[in-house]
Amino acid sequence: RQRRTEKIIVLAKRVKRANANALMNPNMRLGARTLSALTVLQSSSRLSEMMAAVLTLEQCTELSLNCCFAFADARAPEILYSLIRTCNRSLPHVELLYHILRTLANVAQHSILMESIATDDAVDVFIDLIQMFRDKEHVFCLSVHLLDHVVLSGNAFGDRCRAKENLKRLKGVYSLGLRKMSLLSENKRRAILPSQMIKRDPKIRSDDRLLDMKKGMKTLHRIIVDVQESTAPYYLTGR
Repeated sequence: RQRRTEKIIVLAKRVKRANANALMNPNMRLGARTLSALTVLQSSSRLSEMMAAVLTLEQCTELSLNCCFAFADARAPEILYSLIRTCNRSLPHVELLYHILRTLANVAQHSILMESIATDDAVDVFIDLIQMFRDKEHVFCLSVHLLDHVVLSGNAFGDRCRAKENLKRLKGVYSLGLRKMSLLSENKRRAILPSQMIKRDPKIRSDDRLLDMKKGMKTLHRIIVDVQESTAPYYLTGR
């Protein structure tokens, strides 16, 4: 996981304790907790409560396919898309976005549930995130990953991505991302001397951010090429 604030760590521990309690209390099992968390998101405006609810959804959808179905049946993606639109670039909101996107990614891995993720708002929401958080690698990469799944799920979503303004925005982000990766690679090459490379702790994964960015950029490039060059449905193109 990415670095988390002390408050988020505390909330994560609470979620872990809740799992232990669920073994003894049927009302606290995953399905009930999923629905309870969605109720909180619809009724609360307190960031701490929303974060706890999203952490619950993330864990439930990761552990249980039934919870993913309950999540989809409750039209939870629409609730989360509305919540995403209220977020800004502050650290607490970036943390919240990360866990929202992780939750959506948990559900999106089940193709049968993609219809719940691929709503009318999905393309616009993910393109907004890709542009607004292009310098936040974890949010950027998850957003690109989810956009790829959405566009893959139907021709109408590819058409929306192909719209002049959306395609222009995606190309702009891609161009900026290439420059950023070039600078990061050059700075890394200049900063590390052979003697320093020997002394570096092999456990320190300083390249992770750059590697994540490269993966996200590769997926973004594929989306741009496919929606731009193909007149056939995106989900029928060879990838």
